[in-house]
Amino acid sequence: MSTLENAIILACKKHRGQIDCHGQPYILHLLRIMLQSSSPQQQLIAILQDILSHSDTTVVDLISMGFSNEVIDALLRHQQKHAKH
Repeated sequence: MSTLENAIILACKKHRGQIDCHGQPYILHLLRIMLQSSSPQQQLIAILQDILSHSDTTVVDLISMGFSNEVIDALLRHQQKHAKH
């Protein structure tokens, strides 16, 4: 099982250099959402919510890093939901 710390490190690496619509580092947006989440699993999902759509990270990568099926499924649902917009 991958830890929240590993997820934060991964998100920082993969979102490095990305800027949000306000001109701020994109990772700050993800960290704000993560900090509003109540459970460790929700925090993992929050910090990684855009890892599949905004980086070269794949589901296979996440599996090999030890992220749970529940986390990966939530990330895929998030990606599908936002792909429709």
